[in-house]
Amino acid sequence: MKARQIIAIILTLIVMAFIYYNSSQDSAASSAASDHVMKWLQSHDIYLSAFAVRKLAHFCEFALLGFLLVFALGGKVLAAAILGIIYACTDEFHQTFVSGRAGQLPDVGIDGAGVICGMTLAAILLVIGKLIGAISPIKKLGSH
Repeated sequence: MKARQIIAIILTLIVMAFIYYNSSQDSAASSAASDHVMKWLQSHDIYLSAFAVRKLAHFCEFALLGFLLVFALGGKVLAAAILGIIYACTDEFHQTFVSGRAGQLPDVGIDGAGVICGMTLAAILLVIGKLIGAISPIKKLGSH
């Protein structure tokens, strides 16, 4: 296993823990976090509803997870998709046990869309990296 993959695994686990932490917050703490983000956005002339902020947060967290999963799993895109979507399901299930929160099927769809977008970006970067490596004009000194 390469050092890059080990780093990707560690970062993936950190993102999963971050998602778990956010899902563990009760409704009051979750709303306060959304309000804080809304105020920051408004200070930059971006106006979104609390609903939009919460759904974008879901999407972005899981997009980052999908991106990292591709690298953590050594470029196995299908495995990354499956694992990311399973984690989205468990995240929503986990929320059913948190005060004032509810696991919602539409959120699994938003999370899943985030996973797919993140892993698509990672897959594109992997392809570009391989193409650049295949057409690199730099040759070793002394070889003709």
